[in-house]
Amino acid sequence: MLGQVIEYLQNQNIQAEPGFNSKFVRWIIACAEDGRYLDVIEIGDTTSKKNQGQEFAMCPDFTQPEMVAGGTTKAHFLVESVEVVTLFSKETSSVKIKGKHAYFVDLLRQAGAAMPELKKIADLLQDSDLLVRIRQRLEDYKAKPTDKMTFRLGNTYPVESTVWHNWWREFRASLVSGVKKAPGASRSFLTGRLVQPAVTHPNKIKGLAGVGGQPSGDVLIGFDKEAFCSYGLEQSVNAA
Repeated sequence: MLGQVIEYLQNQNIQAEPGFNSKFVRWIIACAEDGRYLDVIEIGDTTSKKNQGQEFAMCPDFTQPEMVAGGTTKAHFLVESVEVVTLFSKETSSVKIKGKHAYFVDLLRQAGAAMPELKKIADLLQDSDLLVRIRQRLEDYKAKPTDKMTFRLGNTYPVESTVWHNWWREFRASLVSGVKKAPGASRSFLTGRLVQPAVTHPNKIKGLAGVGGQPSGDVLIGFDKEAFCSYGLEQSVNAA
C-alpha cells in the first residue's frame, strides 16, 4: 500500500522533500531589483478579514530537531514571522526575538553566496532607520507580529527561485550529524530494496490536529514501547 502511495505522488508530480514545506505568507517587503526598499504590501485575499495570505509551495523549513540543534537561537530562512523579520513586536527588548532576527539576516548573507540578491535584502534589514519605517507601515496595516512575511525583488519572489535550493540542503545537513542508522540491512517497506534503516524519523506530518493528531505533528513510524517491537528490533528498524 505504501509503495502505491509513493507511485501516486510521483505520477502527480507532488513534491515532498525534508527541509521544504508549503507556507501561507500575508506580507511582503517589496524592493526594486537593485534592492531599494519600496513598500510593505499585503498579498492573498486582501478583501477578507481572515486573509491567510498567498501560498508558496517550496519554502525552506527547519524541523523541530534542527531548530534546537546546537543550542543556537534560530529562525526559518526566507519566510518568517513579521516580528522576527522586522522586530515588529510588543516585546521590543526581547533578547530571543533579536537573536532570531540576527540569525535570519545571517542566513540571507550566507545564502548570498548562491543567490547574490539575498545580500541586498540582508543589508536592508540591518538599516535601523528603514526598519522603523517598515514597522510604521505594518502598524498602519494593523499587521499581527505572528503573520508570515517574505520579500519581492522587482516582479520576482526569491522564495520561488530554485537557485538557493542546493545551498539550503547543504546548510541543513551541516546542522546535524545525520539520522542515526542501524547496523545491517533490512527490506524497505516502500521500495522493496535492501536498505540501512533509520533508527528514528525526525520529520513529522503536520496538519492532523483536527482529526486527533498532535499540534506539533505526528510520526508515521513509531515504536516507543517494547510491545510494539518484534524479532529483537528496536525503534523504527521495525518498519525500515
